[in-house]
Amino acid sequence: MCGIAGIYRFGDLGAAESARDEDRALVGRMLRKLEHRGPDDEGLESVGRVTLGVRRLSILDVLGGHQPIADAERRVWAIQNGELYNFPELRADLATRHPLRTRTDTELLPYLWLEHGPAAIERLRGMFATAIYDTRAQSLMLARDPLGVKPLYAAHLGDRLLFASEIKALLCESALPRTLDREAVERYLALGFVAGERTALHAVRKVRPGCRVLLTPEGRKDERYWPWPRFFNAAGAHDPGGARDPHALATEAGRRIAASTESMLLSDRPVGILLSGGVDSSVMVGLLPEAIRRETRTFSIGFEGAGYHDERAVARRVAEFFGTRHREFSVPLDVRAELPRIIAMLDEPCADAAIVPAHLVARAASQEVTVLLSGTGGDEVFGGYRRYRLPALMRKLGWMPPGLARVGASWLGELDHHRRSLSGERAIMVRKLLEARGRGTPLASYL
Repeated sequence: MCGIAGIYRFGDLGAAESARDEDRALVGRMLRKLEHRGPDDEGLESVGRVTLGVRRLSILDVLGGHQPIADAERRVWAIQNGELYNFPELRADLATRHPLRTRTDTELLPYLWLEHGPAAIERLRGMFATAIYDTRAQSLMLARDPLGVKPLYAAHLGDRLLFASEIKALLCESALPRTLDREAVERYLALGFVAGERTALHAVRKVRPGCRVLLTPEGRKDERYWPWPRFFNAAGAHDPGGARDPHALATEAGRRIAASTESMLLSDRPVGILLSGGVDSSVMVGLLPEAIRRETRTFSIGFEGAGYHDERAVARRVAEFFGTRHREFSVPLDVRAELPRIIAMLDEPCADAAIVPAHLVARAASQEVTVLLSGTGGDEVFGGYRRYRLPALMRKLGWMPPGLARVGASWLGELDHHRRSLSGERAIMVRKLLEARGRGTPLASYL
């Protein structure tokens, strides 16, 4: 994890150059707010219309990967938060035509821009938020990875556009309005996060996942470079792979997950995998080649008094089966003490209780590894959550009048259930199911 920040100035170039000291001072303050994202190194450069800053967590080329970084002729400059998983293939290709000086993946960005312009971003496979500045065209491109793993926020103030990995860095500019975006707050209260490009502040917007923002002296252009996968054919009918054999599809999915997991192990620093014992993280570990698997560090965490939700025993069985180098941590779950720190790091609220154990296990594992992989996203991609089975469950409850379902849900809600036991977990799930049945429409049931 790194942190990037910067300023681009529109209009007259002379005005941009005269304000360079002011911009450098502001970006310097922004980087201090991002220090927790990148404790290893700091870089700050002003070139033409742009001031670029980075707080770096060194993963590839620990000593030689200083950012911002430019091509040999210093025409194109780049900064990045994230990692390019197809770095070895891209570097091998570019090295045949360009004088690469480092082993960091960020150095590839200027050369990809020289060859492909804005389309350079389409050649990347990884998780990233990046800024690429072309001194000749006086243009800046901001871009995020297709699924938005890495964050990037922007705020337009007069003749400037400020951008950063976290909102708190943008708030270093005292002129940035603090007005709340009421619709964004409503989205948070309904969904548990702020969907779309909005944030809780009117003045701040996200760069959308799979999109690039092109800035020139004349203005701004937003583009989607990553098309959504097609799940329907040209006629609009559902087409989940045509007549392909399900076993062949499963084999192909396994091959791709294995290749993806192995590519994420590319690092000059120690790497580990967060192993919960669930399907997603267990599959990631199990599909690795045996030689790599036996050298892989895996980590699990347990909480005092967690009861049914203590996953360590299951994770231990998976680790023993696959022969990983496994470590367990046991910590007291003091939510009151941890929440202020976690919320400060989140920057924008997210109503997912999993953020607490994720933070604690990452902090514990950081004593041994710098990079920690997890199976986050597996349930979304493969339909693993209960709510994805809601239509089928609603059909089974079709005999129950909605009014009766509401009464049952209300009665269960008054009981003192805790998710520390299997019975408590099941009672809460039954209550939620009855609440869904008591709603009037499928959308209301889902929400």
